[in-house]
Amino acid sequence: GQDAGAAVTTGSYNTMLGNTSRSSATASYNTIVGALSGSAALGNNNTALGKSALATAGAVTDAVAIGANALTSALTAGANGSVAVGSSALTLLTSGASNTAVGQNSGAAITTGSSNTLLGHTSRSAATTSNNTIIGATTGSTAAGGNNTVMGANAFGAVSTAITNVVGIGNGVLAGALTTGANGAVAIGSGTLAALTSGAQNVAMGNGAAAAITTGNSNTIVGTSSATALTTGSSNTTLGTGTSVAATASNNTMIGSTVGFTNMGGNNTVIGAHSFGSVLTAITDVVGIGYATLAGVITVAASGATAVGSNALNSLTTGASNTAVGRSAGSAITTGSSNTLPGHSTVSEATS
Repeated sequence: GQDAGAAVTTGSYNTMLGNTSRSSATASYNTIVGALSGSAALGNNNTALGKSALATAGAVTDAVAIGANALTSALTAGANGSVAVGSSALTLLTSGASNTAVGQNSGAAITTGSSNTLLGHTSRSAATTSNNTIIGATTGSTAAGGNNTVMGANAFGAVSTAITNVVGIGNGVLAGALTTGANGAVAIGSGTLAALTSGAQNVAMGNGAAAAITTGNSNTIVGTSSATALTTGSSNTTLGTGTSVAATASNNTMIGSTVGFTNMGGNNTVIGAHSFGSVLTAITDVVGIGYATLAGVITVAASGATAVGSNALNSLTTGASNTAVGRSAGSAITTGSSNTLPGHSTVSEATS
């Protein structure tokens, strides 16, 4: 090509193809293909393929740039070994070390950040941050901090401050306007923690789990579509498909399929499938252990109820201060109060 290799004097084993494809005077083992690709200041062992790839590089070595405008900034030796595959991949990189970007515009904002791995169209990391692994189309943010691992399309893309130490796996995870208050969040499953902003120490696993949490703290939510109404409540633990917690409720432990209800209050502990699922008002301080315990249309008047055993207190509505231990114990009670029923199938009148 016209002016191809025009600066080479003593360099050896260079291959240049394209108008003004370049290598430095003494550098060797460079393969430069594409118009205006390569640089008259290059070091050794570089591979560039695409218009203007490695176009203004300094004495960088062992770089790979494939795609128009890949690694096109003034690279220094600090960026030795960089890999950019895709149009405009790592296009602003200068001295950041050990970066790998694959996909059009991937890593396009990185300048001095190091040890970032990006895979996917427009996968992003900030200019100076390091140790991020971002995989997925339009995933990651140019405002994020370091040490983040995110995999999934359209995830982690609206970060507002330099959040760190996040793990997100699944399409659309951690898609809210995240701040450093949410450092260390863990979201696994499509759409998990999708609205999180500043809530601290949240862990959610399962498609759609905890998708509405914004500022709630210290929640551990495991199960598909679990705690989907929770927004600002804190210190809740749920395990099971479709477990529920109210938007602002805190200190609840719900374990079992379809346990809990979106009207509950706080400080409730319920373990057993299909339990505590028809709460009418913000009941608190309940303990239920066993299948279908406390399954009635229960109100705040029944706060403090204790039901241990399958179907125990399963008709309770407003009765206060009831304790039932044993299978089906107290199953007839609705509005009765201050009953203590130990043993299998012990009963009391509904209103006594």
